[in-house]
Amino acid sequence: MKLSFQMIDPGGEGLLLVLTPVPREEYAPLTRRLLAIRELSPRQAAFLTAPAQGGVARVECAAGGCGGETLRQAAFAYAVQAGIRRERKVPLEGAGWPEPLAVHVNPLTGQAALDLPLPQVGREPAQVTFPGAVAWAVEKGAALPPEEALLATLPALAEEANTPAAGLLAWDFRARTLRAALWQAQGGLTYPQRCAAGAGAAAAWQALRGGASGRKAPVHQPGGELHVTATPQAGVLRRLTVEGPVDLGPVYTIEF
Repeated sequence: MKLSFQMIDPGGEGLLLVLTPVPREEYAPLTRRLLAIRELSPRQAAFLTAPAQGGVARVECAAGGCGGETLRQAAFAYAVQAGIRRERKVPLEGAGWPEPLAVHVNPLTGQAALDLPLPQVGREPAQVTFPGAVAWAVEKGAALPPEEALLATLPALAEEANTPAAGLLAWDFRARTLRAALWQAQGGLTYPQRCAAGAGAAAAWQALRGGASGRKAPVHQPGGELHVTATPQAGVLRRLTVEGPVDLGPVYTIEF
């Protein structure tokens, strides 16, 4: 099989986006082989495929759901591959998300902004849920709990929220630093270095506690900074957008 893929965000999430159509049953073995390419040191792989829900394209992952940051970056890569040169809204489907998500891409500036669906936000316990996609528990602080504690609580959170994924966010809202842990039934426990859905969830929780006024604000993560706009009105969230740069690497074509 001749496979074309593009390296995205090598200093952060290290995403290999596969551009060649691939049968779904090949996702898992191909992902293992792609992640073993030592010269590129990828952290994850995703597959760009034909849309099924009205988007321009669809992104799928061997682990099941694809994170918001994967969709934000994949939309930018798709736009560049499609010859889009100016700012454009790209509706992109993602495995694990009930509906296509709008991504505003601007190849001239290297930026992409993801419009997240408005989540359900609980105060006690602090929980932010994107229905049908992912539930986040939010803890104040700078450090994540040990792995055994995460594995003991996150599967139960996913079951309770009826979502395919669940995560925990260590959110220092004064320093605006965020660390994320994410559990998926097929993918197990991972630690996203730059998480768009997690950044949006933390900002949404803070906004509804009176800690934001709808202005764009940074969220610092190990894999780089994202800017989030969380706009509340009368105690209800009206807008949630996550924006940041996209670092596109070269496109490789190899024989597998």
